[in-house]
Amino acid sequence: MLPVYKHWQLPYYWFGIKMYDLVAGKQCVKSSYVLSKQKALEYFPMLRKDRLVGALVYYDGKSLLKLLLDLRN
Repeated sequence: MLPVYKHWQLPYYWFGIKMYDLVAGKQCVKSSYVLSKQKALEYFPMLRKDRLVGALVYYDGKSLLKLLLDLRN
């Protein structure tokens, strides 16, 4: 989850993360999506509330694979 604190960052990061999804192709764990400020604070109440715009949720297959391998051992 990537918190976003400036309005211009939301479309900028969203585009980059969507390109990441596209490059991952069939290996994409789950498609990325945007969380509203309210939902981001509901899920992660420790975020700074003052300038929060929203958040982007994305899945990194390499991190997930490492976690699964670590849990297996």
